[in-house]
Amino acid sequence: MVSVMLHRYVSRPEPVLAKMWRRGDFDLPPTTFEMFVLEPTSYRDFWLGNEWTTFSRERPNAIGASHIEIQATADELARWSQAQTSAQDALRAAEMQLVHDLGLRIVGGDRPSLRRGYGWRAAGRRFDRSGLGRAFDEFREQLRHIDREYRPVRELITTRVQQAEVQARQEATQRWEAFKRKAEQDKQFHALAAQTCWSYEVGEADRVVHVFRASGSTMNIGTLKQTLQASYGGYTVRWDDHDRAEIEQATGVDFETWWRAVTPNAWIDSRRIPDPPRPTPSIGGHTSYGVGGHTGFGGHFGI
Repeated sequence: MVSVMLHRYVSRPEPVLAKMWRRGDFDLPPTTFEMFVLEPTSYRDFWLGNEWTTFSRERPNAIGASHIEIQATADELARWSQAQTSAQDALRAAEMQLVHDLGLRIVGGDRPSLRRGYGWRAAGRRFDRSGLGRAFDEFREQLRHIDREYRPVRELITTRVQQAEVQARQEATQRWEAFKRKAEQDKQFHALAAQTCWSYEVGEADRVVHVFRASGSTMNIGTLKQTLQASYGGYTVRWDDHDRAEIEQATGVDFETWWRAVTPNAWIDSRRIPDPPRPTPSIGGHTSYGVGGHTGFGGHFGI
């Protein structure tokens, strides 16, 4: 199976031609021809979009979609392409014949338009209302014949499109449900992060920060992250095992998943504080580095 891009086209040519005939009292019953056009692969495939008839691309039912995407086998794709080519050529021939019968002609350009042909006066003398009706009747009969030939392909594609739309709606519903679940989960995660207070002790000898929950502290996870990252870049973090286990039990996920959810774009790994950014020396000057203070193991409690 391969993915196929389609566009739905509908033609209603008679009103345009009746207007070009400039018979205001000439009323024609509408006739439509619907076809699915494969994504254009060559210049000749574009003529439906710029033709002088009212062939126009219609948007599919899927909200916001500019094209229809379905699955097809290679054999189906070949049959659909051949059916499209045959129908387009037959439609073009029928339309050109009707133009000739009405004494009109097509003027070229990027968007061809109808003009009165050299047979306009002769056609006007030859045709009365019944004659015009016969010309359009013959055209509609050709459309019906083309439609009969193309209908099996159109019905198969229509069924496939409907199946694709059902699947797209199901997938959209699943994505929305997943989004709501994640939003609710993130809300719970952040609530826990805001309520839980922490403290830490620094072992300078081994560059390790020991982090644990402390009932007397007011440092939530956001403040803890900022404090440690500002002063202890590159240090290893060891979280209290009991505290980690309680966080996992409360959230239903592992500690690392919870950490990344409450500290987005901060630390990828909760067990190591990111290295501080390297200073950018100014041009023509120099950068001096001061040596900070020292905190021994067990000597610092976050407040």
